[in-house]
Amino acid sequence: MSISNFDDDNEVGLMNIGLIFSIIAFLVALFSFIFRTMWNKVDSKALALILRNLRSGPPILRECGGFFALVQYDEMRSSEESEKSADEESSKKSNPFRQNSKRNLKMKKIRETKYQHPWLLTTLKGHIAQVLDIDFSLNGNRGAVEFDNATHIVFAPDSVSILVSLCMANKLFVYKVTRKKEGCQGYKIVPVDNVEYPVKHKSDIKNIGVASTGKFVMSSDENAIALYSLRGDLFKILEPKLNFLHTVIISPCGRFLAAGGFTPDAIIYEVLFDRKGNFQDAKRVFDLKGHHSGIYAIAFNKSSSKCVTASKDGTWNLYNIDIRYSLGEDAKIIASGTWDLLKNAAPDTVHLAISPSGNSFVISASRHLKFFCALNPQKNFDIVLDIHQEPVTKVCISACGKLVATSGDRHMRIFHNVAEYYAVVLSLEKAVDQARAGAVKRDFEEELANSRKLLESIMKGEHKQSM
Repeated sequence: MSISNFDDDNEVGLMNIGLIFSIIAFLVALFSFIFRTMWNKVDSKALALILRNLRSGPPILRECGGFFALVQYDEMRSSEESEKSADEESSKKSNPFRQNSKRNLKMKKIRETKYQHPWLLTTLKGHIAQVLDIDFSLNGNRGAVEFDNATHIVFAPDSVSILVSLCMANKLFVYKVTRKKEGCQGYKIVPVDNVEYPVKHKSDIKNIGVASTGKFVMSSDENAIALYSLRGDLFKILEPKLNFLHTVIISPCGRFLAAGGFTPDAIIYEVLFDRKGNFQDAKRVFDLKGHHSGIYAIAFNKSSSKCVTASKDGTWNLYNIDIRYSLGEDAKIIASGTWDLLKNAAPDTVHLAISPSGNSFVISASRHLKFFCALNPQKNFDIVLDIHQEPVTKVCISACGKLVATSGDRHMRIFHNVAEYYAVVLSLEKAVDQARAGAVKRDFEEELANSRKLLESIMKGEHKQSM
């Protein structure tokens, strides 16, 4: 064979080899494009499964596709690991939402200006939600507040048990106050498991109460009043036919039940028991008349001889209910007055409390509070404006009659009952005039001077000690 023929054969062989490598490169590029397009849409677990299948497939797929599958799998795993590490690093850092919430809470505390008023004794803090109800125990030693899940609260006559209505269950529950540990001054409130009240209201409970005699318990919604025993047995359901019930309360003597609603007359029921303490009936005995619109709030004094009402027509009436109603005698209005804010106030923001003596009372409307003196209805005390950041939810007067507690936001305000101090001055002035000359009159005069000085210091905001 000649040298020229040998060179031609080598050249043809090299061309064939180059063509083969070109075809292989083209196939590799094609498979690379296909695999990358497909595997970008699957996760790392699916790629691992495909990789195991490729290892048992045809040689060209095993060599080409397996290589790119490994590359793609490594890339996805590395990207997942990098994302995981980034998440871990971000989790180690402080939560920006918590930072913002703390900042907002701090700003809210800064913006929350301290409430000040000359008649304010103190502000009780500690709740994180709106206080919905408050009540003083009958012995005057404890005060209970209600918030969050509960809607109403009242002390039982023993000043240890507490009756509450819960929002979600819409029925009554009983709790009791016990000491945390022996020798410890702290208290805790625990449920009483052996007392169960039935669900008897279709709408939300608006009022609850416990008779001071311990003979019955009351709850009411917007249309009906339910009477129970202390153990939870249902006595009777009353329907006053007032279109809508705004308020229902039990008198301090435990005999009467007062209901006020959309109509201008309040209804007084007497709850009757026999000598053995068994429930007999609840009868309508007399009405409180004199208003021209619905009655928002009612309150009794301690002896249940007086009753005060607040109406939508912007008026209040003080009644003498120490009457012979069995003989047909009607309740008499002994004092009346006006407060225009009652006309536009929402019914749920109008609350009323009268002192045990019956000589003073307070009415709330919206976020404001006003004091009244029953001995001198013409006395005009300044309106205490914006006592809470939200509408008032409850007003109470202490057993001594000299402190007024209000709730509306997260705090409770304790005010001096300036109307009661003023009533004491009026009573002493009358006693001095009626007393004869001598030691008794000198004692009255000395007591009158001290009471006037005390009232003056309270009105100016100089007296900060409760009496």
